[in-house]
Amino acid sequence: MEMRGFYVNILDPRKIRICREESGRLKLIFDNDEKVLIKRVVRAFPLTMPWRYIILIDENDREVGLLRDLGDLDETSMKVLKDELERVYFIPKIKKIHRIKEEFGVLIWETETDKGPRRFEVTSRRDVKKMGKRRIIVRDADGNLYDIPDYADLDQKSIILLESVI
Repeated sequence: MEMRGFYVNILDPRKIRICREESGRLKLIFDNDEKVLIKRVVRAFPLTMPWRYIILIDENDREVGLLRDLGDLDETSMKVLKDELERVYFIPKIKKIHRIKEEFGVLIWETETDKGPRRFEVTSRRDVKKMGKRRIIVRDADGNLYDIPDYADLDQKSIILLESVI
């Protein structure tokens, strides 16, 4: 796909395989046996389409290509890439908010997530963003993201605490 001098290499999932080397690094293998070490995988839409539009970056920080849909890969490649994406994009879903207290302008959150209890700091109320009608994304002081897919699903206490900061 090319648009005004901008070229995107769309990867054909039937012509590639993705595996992990013994060192742990990802390797992209084309059907012509060309091999490329992958340094980074990037989701173009990490929250709304986490398994679609995946960008593969090589060791020279060059874009190797774009994979439209993880589900189009063979089963082994799909598992390897999915595991890597889940490692890189660790975004716990908040299920309950126990407490939000403010100290010196910093919000300290104590929560229960789908990955267990989490305590984190949010340095600005601007880092608590409404996405659509009822989805909330929270960015902590370390840049980690937390997702509340639908805050109406939270218990009443959690909703009250959340509404005090949005």
